[in-house]
Amino acid sequence: VSISSTCGVRVQGVGAGLLAQQTDIREGFIITRVDKQKVTTKEDLVKRLENVEGGILLEGKYPGQRRTQYYALGIQ
Repeated sequence: VSISSTCGVRVQGVGAGLLAQQTDIREGFIITRVDKQKVTTKEDLVKRLENVEGGILLEGKYPGQRRTQYYALGIQ
């Protein structure tokens, strides 16, 4: 996943990793929260993901959409 900052962290690409395997997340999705904790920068996102055990919940929106989307990932 390549990322850049906006009012969250924008997904610029999805490789063959967990996101592609476990979700249908697409390029352009803006991650605003990880496990209900706000993220606004790449550093915030990395910090939230560093010591995750079990799984995470990503929350955010696609540009131009009002509805919040949720993606759950199992982490082993």
